[in-house]
Amino acid sequence: MTRKKTTCTQQGRDRLSFLPEGIRDHILSFLPMEDVVKTSILSRQWRHICYSLSDLEFNQQEFENMEGKDRNALDFRNFVDRLLISHDMSDIRSFKLIIDERVGGRDAVLDDIQIYAWVLFALKHNVRELKLVFISEVLPLCIFTCHTLTVLHLQWVNLHFPSMVFFPSLKTLELSHVYFTSSPPDLKVLKLVEVEESNSSNIHISSPNLEEMRYIAPKPPNVSSETLSSLVRVDFILFEKPSLPGNIVTKMLMGLRNVVKLSLCATSFEVLGEDPNLAACLPTSCRSLRHLCLRMRPFKDSVKVLILLLRSYPRLETLDISFQEFQMDSKLESILVSSEQSGELFNAYILKHLTGNLLKHLKAVKIKNFQVADEDEYHIVRYILENANFLKKMSILYDPSVEEDVKFRMLVAESLLTFKKVSPDAVIVFS
Repeated sequence: MTRKKTTCTQQGRDRLSFLPEGIRDHILSFLPMEDVVKTSILSRQWRHICYSLSDLEFNQQEFENMEGKDRNALDFRNFVDRLLISHDMSDIRSFKLIIDERVGGRDAVLDDIQIYAWVLFALKHNVRELKLVFISEVLPLCIFTCHTLTVLHLQWVNLHFPSMVFFPSLKTLELSHVYFTSSPPDLKVLKLVEVEESNSSNIHISSPNLEEMRYIAPKPPNVSSETLSSLVRVDFILFEKPSLPGNIVTKMLMGLRNVVKLSLCATSFEVLGEDPNLAACLPTSCRSLRHLCLRMRPFKDSVKVLILLLRSYPRLETLDISFQEFQMDSKLESILVSSEQSGELFNAYILKHLTGNLLKHLKAVKIKNFQVADEDEYHIVRYILENANFLKKMSILYDPSVEEDVKFRMLVAESLLTFKKVSPDAVIVFS
């Protein structure tokens, strides 16, 4: 006798209705808000799903540009209002509000008061992650004292921080095109993109528990020694050379005692090259660094600066170098000859300033935008191959300007393959 299988449907139940709330919310987080609302017809248990959503994202541009729909800012405002008004008292995990700032100013139906009310709604519902992208100077002051807020992302908000920035639970702060003066003390992650100084005061970063910092701005920040010591991952990009006395970059490198991954821009690298006492100013031995990313432009002694920098990080495992803004003023053949002629001077410099095996932990090297516009590119490759005892792979990615020149690439590859390799396992990959 065949035994009939009993399904959830035969029992009057369906799988959707009995999905755990966490799994259900995770699935819905991948959908646009309008589609999330439509899921209320899928199951009896989901009829009131929009009343208790924990992840809310309102993107005006996506809403108005949805295919087959003729919508404007008023429709967007009404949609957001309806959804928030119908929401119950349950907590909100994530709230994202992205307003379309069009040429000529924002639509009048989306004024600062309207946006203020929406943000205040999220804060009153114990929001944990808050992302706001719009031009405004009006935000609820309670945003600075919200006990549940752990992640804050602000973009284009002309925000003037109060004198006492509290943020009792904030761990990640990401600011883009925002006025900024100081950082909360208990942050773990800080990302500042094209931030501006407020009231002509210096940007001050003092967060003794900070682990990751990404800084992209015209001027360098003032970072406390406690903060530098706590950092594990650093990406430092300056648009212009600092006018402050002293070498701000070497001071920062000296303070990074526990950094594991470090990225420096071409401007920072050039600032290092302008220090006549660079050999004495760099860290003597930072053994924590494992991954180093450098962006480089051609300037006098750039290779020597690189080698002195490598001397400071004896346990480095990966090295990424990206050449920028090179112009080929000489033919490849003349650069190769010049490289050979300057080799003796280069070797003499190494013997004078460097002792011991500095690259004994280096395993992988990636060089991007390689075009042999300057002999220093050759010196860098040769130095690494001749000194990295346990190198496994060197990847050389040609610059787009030369990647179609097969003859050029063959000549470069042939010349590089003549360099001595101290690591028997080292492989050079061209692409």
